[in-house]
Amino acid sequence: NMTALGVTVVGVANKKHLMLGRARIGDFVYAVGNPKVGNEVVKDQGEIAKTDTLLKLLKLDSIQEILPVGSSGIKGELDKFLEANQLHIEYTKNLPVDIHKSAGPCTSMIVISRGELITTVKIPCFYIGKLY
Repeated sequence: NMTALGVTVVGVANKKHLMLGRARIGDFVYAVGNPKVGNEVVKDQGEIAKTDTLLKLLKLDSIQEILPVGSSGIKGELDKFLEANQLHIEYTKNLPVDIHKSAGPCTSMIVISRGELITTVKIPCFYIGKLY
């Protein structure tokens, strides 16, 4: 058996509060949370991105954009983002996380940061590369 839940939110926001189109050449790209799927999600709760992680990240001035990662994995979501924003990435050598693995029900986030990401989140945080 599988269950699913879809949520749509419609509202009005002040443009300066939106985190869209803010990524620039030279920004750093991180994956926050380990991609997990199926039973891994239940077993490894201490390694996945949750709402409290997002709220902590949103308080950091260096954060430019945050993208949820789902079944298409970090690379899949990042490819769509890069194409839409006409950007490219120089991946770090020996990536510390499997960027092709599904992140199931959004167990990971892509974080675009202006400079090094310094955070107190208690889940894995991986440097992926730099935008150009």
